[in-house]
Amino acid sequence: MELGRSSVFKLITSVGVFVALFNPHEHDKLLVRRRVEEVTFRGNWDLPGGGVEEAGEPNYDHLVAEAFRELQEEVGIEVPIIPGYVYSMYAAFLKGKTSNDLA
Repeated sequence: MELGRSSVFKLITSVGVFVALFNPHEHDKLLVRRRVEEVTFRGNWDLPGGGVEEAGEPNYDHLVAEAFRELQEEVGIEVPIIPGYVYSMYAAFLKGKTSNDLA
């Protein structure tokens, strides 16, 4: 059986969220965490974050909720989502062969 082109090339989508948390009263501080995983960048500093749990098509509100969930999971603090607060999101679209070492 010969595989057709459409069965070989599939689009793989992975969505991750990371949190940069600032205190408006202490402009010189940024919350980060030390990576302890046995994977990429062990021992380096990183923003809290991780993969988005699937819930259909990710939308803005879902991504914000997932970012705050990751913050609670990885750092152990719970921060309320304040409506109207400014959140910034950036997307990276990659073509070709990639690995997990994207920063």
